[in-house]
Amino acid sequence: AWSEPRAYTPVDAQIGFKLRPARTLLIDIYGGYAYHMNAYNMAAVLDKNATVIDYQLWQQDLQQWKVGASLHYHYRDIVEVNVGGNYYFYPPKTTIFDRPNWDAHARIEAHIDTKWSIYSENYFAGSRQAYIAPYHSEMLRPIVSLNIGGQYAINRWLAVYAQVNDYLNRKHDIFYGYQSQGIHFLLGVKWKF
Repeated sequence: AWSEPRAYTPVDAQIGFKLRPARTLLIDIYGGYAYHMNAYNMAAVLDKNATVIDYQLWQQDLQQWKVGASLHYHYRDIVEVNVGGNYYFYPPKTTIFDRPNWDAHARIEAHIDTKWSIYSENYFAGSRQAYIAPYHSEMLRPIVSLNIGGQYAINRWLAVYAQVNDYLNRKHDIFYGYQSQGIHFLLGVKWKF
């Protein structure tokens, strides 16, 4: 029986350099190239009322260049900041679906004492082009996902946490016509071993 070829990335290379302008600050600047074979894309199929009735997977080979940077700052086990982002380039006259031109993340964590800490973990991505079958596309709005949480360390290897995800309640377009759930809560346990 014939089956769809699997997605495969035979080349994913990155080169860059790290700078440490201060003992507590590390900056990473890089560029990269990836070749994705049979990368999956999602096409929304609409009925005559412009309602999504089905999704179809299709594949394309694509070349992706990127430039990016990240910053890590650490101050006396009290504050830790990690921010970074990427900008992506594709060959001219190539239409790319389901992938943003840029993305970024930011995590800030503050330790109140040896047991309690609070943090903010955030993700941002540019708009993406969605393929609508049979022959047109639409831009999906950018993603702004802001999350906040708190953690209590019971001991060195066990902690409990509570987190509020997407507290702006933005229902992000995962695919055209299919959105994320918006604001939601997590309670969990972390175990290090």
